[in-house]
Amino acid sequence: MSHRAILLWFAALTIFAIVSRAQVRGGGPDRCSFDGAVIEPIRRVDLMEDSTPAASFCSLACARAWPALPPSASHQAWWRVRDEVTGLAIEARRATFVTSRVVTVPARGERIHVFADPTAAMSHCVQFGGARIADPLLSPTAGDSDK
Repeated sequence: MSHRAILLWFAALTIFAIVSRAQVRGGGPDRCSFDGAVIEPIRRVDLMEDSTPAASFCSLACARAWPALPPSASHQAWWRVRDEVTGLAIEARRATFVTSRVVTVPARGERIHVFADPTAAMSHCVQFGGARIADPLLSPTAGDSDK
């Protein structure tokens, strides 16, 4: 193989690697703003600015690890989570959070569950050995018991 053919092969390989990495870390609406992982719709966590997502995450752990509000985020920013039973989006401050033996995000070992209905949350706790916790998006240590 000539030097030119080898150079072209490495150039093509490099371009392919860059393009495939850009797709993984694309930051599109279905990718986590923190680590680029694909967002499972039922586990989606959004940092909302007014009525628009400023950042979206694949788990509560990624949302908690987000370094700070984006520079454009106003003081009106709030968290939106998904109810585990219905999949409906709700404000985090209106949700009931519980931990249990059931893993929600295997890649992170996360065991925090989100419910819109407190009765459904307590039923989950009874069935799967869990406990109610404070909103992990407000309290920096509340979600530490999820591992």
